[in-house]
Amino acid sequence: MRIDFRGLALIALLLPAAVIVCGCGQKIPEGALMVPRGSTLSVSTVGAISSLDNPAGSGFLASLDVPLTRGELVFAPLGSQVDGVVDAVEETPEGLSSISIRLTSLRLPDGSSASLETNPITRNAKSAVGVAGQVRADSGIEGKITRLAEVGGAVGGAAAPDAGSTAVAAVIPAGSTMVFTLAKDLIIPLQ
Repeated sequence: MRIDFRGLALIALLLPAAVIVCGCGQKIPEGALMVPRGSTLSVSTVGAISSLDNPAGSGFLASLDVPLTRGELVFAPLGSQVDGVVDAVEETPEGLSSISIRLTSLRLPDGSSASLETNPITRNAKSAVGVAGQVRADSGIEGKITRLAEVGGAVGGAAAPDAGSTAVAAVIPAGSTMVFTLAKDLIIPLQ
């Protein structure tokens, strides 16, 4: 019986043991998990994020809603901490604010972090003041008026994002489920 090793040698040349290069040009360590660009990550916000309290550049925390696994291997368990940043806070001419946020890193079980880049999500304020100054149920403001008085003072304890602003806050409540899309591949090494 004769064994032909020529095919096996070719396979060995095409599949190096220690490093694989993905289509994105990044080197992926053997055993690492690659979550491709365009995939989604579902997270829940840990605290509220508001256009009044969180200026552009400020950070926020979220937790992973779905573990990242391959077979029986868990790379990032349910509840893993995810860090994010406020990209922009803007006010429209109508006096409504918007806030744009994105995710920046995933904390791994060994204490290290995996850098990630997502497309931003933007939330816009809805008109919160209706007839006789009542807060509308669909405003997402949870029962207090955050529109600032025309004289520049605050109503309901809200602070102005800048002097004289009359903006209605864009608010993402604590515990909100948000689904982000990866802007580039996420590579998580085997722990």
